[in-house]
Amino acid sequence: MPDIVHSLVTNTTPLIALAVGVGNLDILRTLYDRVVVPLEVCEEIVGVLIKARQSGYDVSVPEAIERMREHGIWLSNEVVRYALAQQV
Repeated sequence: MPDIVHSLVTNTTPLIALAVGVGNLDILRTLYDRVVVPLEVCEEIVGVLIKARQSGYDVSVPEAIERMREHGIWLSNEVVRYALAQQV
C-alpha cells in the first residue's frame, strides 16, 4: 500500500489565524506533509513583505522566505525570484 501524502492547500487567512492563535505554524508540519500556497496567495504574501520592507519595517524578505520554506510552506521559484529582485 503506498504512503499517503497529506497536503493542505490554503490561502492567507488560516495561516494568519494559526500564527496569531498558536504563535507559530509548527502544527502544520505535524498534520500535513506539505502546505501548498497558490500562486496568487504567494504573490500576496510576498507583496506584504516587500511593502513592509519599503515602509521601513526591519523585514528580511530572503530570511522570511527561507523560514516559510523551512516550515513546509512552498513558494514558487517565480515568486521567490520576483521577491528577491525587489530587494535591489
